[in-house]
Amino acid sequence: MSSWQKMELGSWPTLLDEVMDQYENNAKKLWFPLYSLLLPSTSDIPSSTSDQAIVQSLEDYIQTSSIGEFGKRLQLLYAFLGQNHISACLKNNSSRPCRMEQSTFLFLYNIFGYYVQFLPIVSKYIDASRKEILIELKELVKLCRWEHDKTYSSIENLKKSRQKLKKLIQKYT
Repeated sequence: MSSWQKMELGSWPTLLDEVMDQYENNAKKLWFPLYSLLLPSTSDIPSSTSDQAIVQSLEDYIQTSSIGEFGKRLQLLYAFLGQNHISACLKNNSSRPCRMEQSTFLFLYNIFGYYVQFLPIVSKYIDASRKEILIELKELVKLCRWEHDKTYSSIENLKKSRQKLKKLIQKYT
């Protein structure tokens, strides 16, 4: 049982990586809605109205992001920017370039260019928060190892330390 407890105590810091992975996975789930928004349509809506709707949707997409998802959402915008650029280049070789794709490219370029300047600030904030939580987590692990003995009270201490761990992970989240 003590070897399992040692292994558990050693693996707790990886939970912080799991929190960030979860945020990135949540951001990846937004690929399809973003794709449907940016897909060129041939509807009867006037272009100025649809352009305003696209800009507002892109603004909402970035502004409603959590701090953990911010970087991944910007990566998705950048990927669509590249995809739209390649698509526009391929369309230039065809007989009729599409105005919607050109305007979408400009919207993506401007929105990405504006919000990417905040990425270093967000990254520093995440790193600082992670360091703070990691220090608290290391102290908790040291305390748990110090209290380790083979009695019933060690099981109770382990339960208390797990509760403290949950609080630290929630704080990081």
